Amino acid sequence: MLEIDDDVFGGNLGGTGDVANTSSVSGSAGSLFSAGADGFGSVSLDSFTPFQAIAIVGGVAVPQDVVAGAPSAVGGSTTWTFSSSSIATVATLTINADGSYTFTTFAPLAHPTPGATEENLAVAFNFTVTDGDGDK
Repeated sequence: MLEIDDDVFGGNLGGTGDVANTSSVSGSAGSLFSAGADGFGSVSLDSFTPFQAIAIVGGVAVPQDVVAGAPSAVGGSTTWTFSSSSIATVATLTINADGSYTFTTFAPLAHPTPGATEENLAVAFNFTVTDGDGDK
């Protein structure tokens, strides 16, 4: 589970169970996988936990479904940009050839309990790694 605090976007500041303010989380080499002797080939995002962003539309906070855009692969890094109907970049997920990753949010995310409660939002990503000779 990724733990990111949206206080940086004006969320529920300092509530019970509040975590440190951050909009990004990352893991070091080997955190997600190790490509082995055949080396890294590619990574694909199979699915992710549905989540919503909070957009301001006409002065009102509106939850909007988030979708993943097509991946961009450059130099062993594959990045997906997540967007909503009115927010071009809600979040990005980058998975690198060495098994490291970074997930960054650029907009507040909707949580299941509205109001002043402080809670974590679990977002999971399912992916497939293909090695250098095509094995998955």
